[in-house]
Amino acid sequence: MNNLIGSLECLTNLRSLVFSYWTFNTDEREQLNKLVQLDELKIDSSQCDEDLSGIPILLGHLRVLRIGTTQTTTLSYLAEHCTRLEKLIITELTAKNDNNTFNFPYFPKLIHLDIHICRESHLLNFISHLDSRYNDQLETLGIHNLNLGGNNMDHIAKLRSLKQLFAAKMLPSSFAFDLLVRMPLESIWISTLTQNEVFRLLFQCSSLMELKFNCPDINKDFLPLLLRILVRKGIQPDRPFKITMGNRIEINEKLMAQMASNPTSNLLDLRLYGFYC
Repeated sequence: MNNLIGSLECLTNLRSLVFSYWTFNTDEREQLNKLVQLDELKIDSSQCDEDLSGIPILLGHLRVLRIGTTQTTTLSYLAEHCTRLEKLIITELTAKNDNNTFNFPYFPKLIHLDIHICRESHLLNFISHLDSRYNDQLETLGIHNLNLGGNNMDHIAKLRSLKQLFAAKMLPSSFAFDLLVRMPLESIWISTLTQNEVFRLLFQCSSLMELKFNCPDINKDFLPLLLRILVRKGIQPDRPFKITMGNRIEINEKLMAQMASNPTSNLLDLRLYGFYC
């Protein structure tokens, strides 16, 4: 593997490299560190923190970094070296101890931050202490196990440049929802939304053009009402509203039948994925 990585140095047009489930030795990290032509790197290994610490030169050239399970302490090292980084995706963010004091460091070029799993005890502290320089910088924030409520939406709403938000679900908080619909969001991915929450987002979030969610309480009136809202919203067929939604297989079949018979269905780009219950 060392020779293979070393041979990639001559591929000057190589921009992206993916390593999944591979553990690097010291020599392999040294060879990887020389691949400064890369813009994007994905490392998903059992010792991700150690691997990242061995490639400081390469880190300074990357625009996109995708990493597996990573310690919170490694982030400061990344912020020091990843001076050009625009997109950071972390599969799981962990801590060696139960200390909830976790401040996410400042990356000067970062516009896309996506964390799939983070310990719940860290989330509020992480969001409440997010560097204020991100307020006019971050365009995408994804924390896939985050429940949106008043105590965290108050801080997320300060991200004035945010266009995409990924989270788990909305907590029953009218204050949090009021803050959410006032944001200039174009895309929202929330694992679970109720029918009424979907309708309210469509009505009140004027910039919104894409939703991705599961809806446990969907009924036969959902699609006709949704299409009526899109008409009132002024959506045009050349730029349809995008919805990606998960439901039981039999519900998806009914939705597709409704789409086929509704004359305004061209206002909606509907993508369905199903499961058996």
